[in-house]
Amino acid sequence: MKVGFYTLGCKLNQTETEAILDAFVSCGNEAVSLQEEADLYVINTCTVTSKSEQKARRVIRHLLETYPHARVVVTGCYAQLSGEQLKLLGDRVVVVPGSAKDVLLDLPRCMDSTGNFLGEMMESAACGTFPLDTERPFRFFSPRFKFHARASLKIQDGCDHRCSYCRVRLARGPSLSLPWERVKERCLELASRGYKEIVLTGLNISQYRSEGKSLGDLLQLLLELPLDLRIRLSSLEPEGITPSFLDAVRDNRVCPHFHLSVQSGSDPILQRMRRPYTAQKVQSVVEALRKVKGDPYLAADFIVGFPGETDAMYRDTLRFIQANAFTDLHLFPFSPRPGTEACELKPRVPERVTRERLEELTGLSTAFYRAYVERQVGQVREVLLEKHDSDEGWEGTSENYLSVHIPFSPEEAPSERGGPTTLMKGERVLCKILQIRDKKLIGMIV
Repeated sequence: MKVGFYTLGCKLNQTETEAILDAFVSCGNEAVSLQEEADLYVINTCTVTSKSEQKARRVIRHLLETYPHARVVVTGCYAQLSGEQLKLLGDRVVVVPGSAKDVLLDLPRCMDSTGNFLGEMMESAACGTFPLDTERPFRFFSPRFKFHARASLKIQDGCDHRCSYCRVRLARGPSLSLPWERVKERCLELASRGYKEIVLTGLNISQYRSEGKSLGDLLQLLLELPLDLRIRLSSLEPEGITPSFLDAVRDNRVCPHFHLSVQSGSDPILQRMRRPYTAQKVQSVVEALRKVKGDPYLAADFIVGFPGETDAMYRDTLRFIQANAFTDLHLFPFSPRPGTEACELKPRVPERVTRERLEELTGLSTAFYRAYVERQVGQVREVLLEKHDSDEGWEGTSENYLSVHIPFSPEEAPSERGGPTTLMKGERVLCKILQIRDKKLIGMIV
């Protein structure tokens, strides 16, 4: 049976989709893209913004119209909160709430060769009546990854914050953590399968807690393992950058790549958002990360046009961004989400004003990113090889999260067997960055 997969949203969703895909492939099914006809499509949705929900509906409608015999299973955060709305898209749509998403790991064993569901499992999941427990969110573990050369390991789910704009916490529930011993076991298994980089992911990994151990403690425990592993972290909350965390990330095996969920540089707006820190706290966090990691790739999320954001407050955010020179800005226009406090907050910022602010910050982000990339020329970086072209060479990702192209040198010219035999996908190599060509870093293996 052919099965197509599509994921919207965060790295956590991507990690869970990889596990579901592996469950299907392990049972003899073939994974295909949405551009290919399949018997079944699995859509893992997001509810962060209204645009992410619109995109999910557009993808589902396209699949129903293009492939009239296929079934479409819809899961994720949007399915958790608006399942009835999604069911109206068509009678071939099966909605599985995000809280029951793990039943899709069992689905391949409960289907016949035509893709028909067997048993009562899917009916229970679709109705949201499947029994819940704290173990279920951590069933999403795959020892194999189709879409990435690096491995992802889910260590946390949910969030205990009550941010006024966030709908995802309503879908995911309170914070849960994978016991640190099981994190260790899964890291060992991934390393035994040859993975050289592991991404630790979750909805809010800064809230990781297991037997009194924080994220910093967990990192230190993993670094004590006798493994040749590079550790990368998914999005972090500023208040989670603690002394123990900073001590752990000093280690060269922790990638100098941090993505902070900041949202605003204005204290009054941060208070309206119910964020548990001030702009000055974020400033000190940025300085601390740069002190222990030199010149890391430092990305940050910002919501633009939050209700009540005056020109003066926006200028505070602009100055804050300029002062911190973030490598990359992930900018989101405010999207009122049903069920959240911010949905009712006034006064609303006019869309025209929000667009103007987004354009200004986007230009600033482009300039900061360009400056950061230009600083890499002449540097030696450790690159994880991800994509091989027998004529062009390798594409990979540096420890500081930059794409690097490695052309074949004359002695490594492609052979009839498809290129140099000394390099493999997923391997880490040291590269000297020689130049920037067409906005891409060009490196040479040293």
